[in-house]
Amino acid sequence: APFGKGEQTVFDTNVRKAFEIPAATLKNLFSTQKVFDSRISAKVEAKMKPANIVWTYKLYKMHIYDKGGKFAPHVDTLHAENHVATLVVALPGKYEGGQLLVKQQETQMS
Repeated sequence: APFGKGEQTVFDTNVRKAFEIPAATLKNLFSTQKVFDSRISAKVEAKMKPANIVWTYKLYKMHIYDKGGKFAPHVDTLHAENHVATLVVALPGKYEGGQLLVKQQETQMS
């Protein structure tokens, strides 16, 4: 799957090895609003959202990481002036190795 590098979109499997599904394709499969008006948004907002702030969710694209898939450490590309986060949803499934590690300044979560 391609990724942003500055102002460019590049494809390099040494950095990201994944499949990409564009939002337009996903919107035909399900409603973003229905998905994020669910328990997912409630859990995310309970842990992360500052009080008195209204969040909206925008389905941008989906990446699927198969066996051997990866995404090297990086800083996400912002896609709008009000873009504050990227939501990662890990679907249940058996796997070995690979750990999602999220860092912000000195804070790290896995």
